[in-house]
Amino acid sequence: MNSKKQKKVLQIITKSNFGGAQKYVYELSKKMKSDGYNIVAAFGGDGPLKEKLQNEDVRTIEIESLHRDINIFSDFKVFWKIIKIIKKEKPDVVHLNSSKVGAIGSIAARFCFTPRIIFTIHGLAFNEDRGIISKNIIKLIYLIAIFYSHKSIAVSENVKKNILEIPLSFIIKNKVIVIKNGIDEIDFIQRNESRDFISNKIGQNIDNKKIIGTIAELHQIKGINYLIDAAKIITKKELELIFVVFGEGDERKELEKHINENNLNDHFYLLGFVDNAPKYLKGVDLFVLPSLYEALALVILEAKQAGIKIAASNTGGIPEAISNYKKVTLFEPKNVDDMSEKICSIIKKDFELSNETNSDDSLDTMYRKTIEAYSK
Repeated sequence: MNSKKQKKVLQIITKSNFGGAQKYVYELSKKMKSDGYNIVAAFGGDGPLKEKLQNEDVRTIEIESLHRDINIFSDFKVFWKIIKIIKKEKPDVVHLNSSKVGAIGSIAARFCFTPRIIFTIHGLAFNEDRGIISKNIIKLIYLIAIFYSHKSIAVSENVKKNILEIPLSFIIKNKVIVIKNGIDEIDFIQRNESRDFISNKIGQNIDNKKIIGTIAELHQIKGINYLIDAAKIITKKELELIFVVFGEGDERKELEKHINENNLNDHFYLLGFVDNAPKYLKGVDLFVLPSLYEALALVILEAKQAGIKIAASNTGGIPEAISNYKKVTLFEPKNVDDMSEKICSIIKKDFELSNETNSDDSLDTMYRKTIEAYSK
């Protein structure tokens, strides 16, 4: 394979919004670019990921018809588009992100005799609220993606465990390795300035009020509707609280309706997409992650780095992400009573704002191990 200075890596991801998987692609691409690799990124849509990559001088390619939902006709077009891209770019490594593009892209890359095909398993779509047929189809898609890739990266031990519990997974068990997500050092905005930003964003004076916040795509799997239900219980006990959600998504209208129905318009705010949202975390008194499932959750690592209190669902790779972190409590996903009780309990505890670092959480560690996976 070519030397590092000449090696070309083609990153492919389904959506170009800026959730956890997109952050992963962005951070890896940025670091590889600075390290001398030739990086190209391809994706569906025209979201924030495109602009962020282009700002780092990473060349981007938009793949029309590439969407999250399965559609035989459009997916066939995507397959041939990826083949054209690979034949034109001639990458040494094709790095696939998300199950759908993993399956389509790995077959296309094999068809083009790509020297190295890597598939990162960011989440497990079969853990979402779906019918049994849909879940089994998705499991098959994961098996195809892993089978045709040379190596697949699970972002937590929990993800690997779930993958190897799929029927017929014995055919791919030696292809899955664990490389946990890592993050770079965040340039946090100080607490007062961050609180001023939130205050201006919601149009409310928040002096003497505690802020409970989260960063999440507005998607069913993130469990924001359950956080709204918990907020209704909590605000009856603790009126000096404000709930804020950094993030955008398809569920906005439904969540806005849910907030209104629970008379929480003065307590619960959807802030929309905020560029580099983690930098405002020091202004939050408690970070809550109510997800129904998380592979690992980069936002948990970001909240840890901010040194703030955390309450999160006891699901997926979250327990791995918060291991050895003192200022945390876990609640059962979907259990509104447990969530509200745990939030009330931890919000009242006094902790000094501090940074608890862990080398396993670092971007450098993740980057080094990923580059090793690129080698045969």
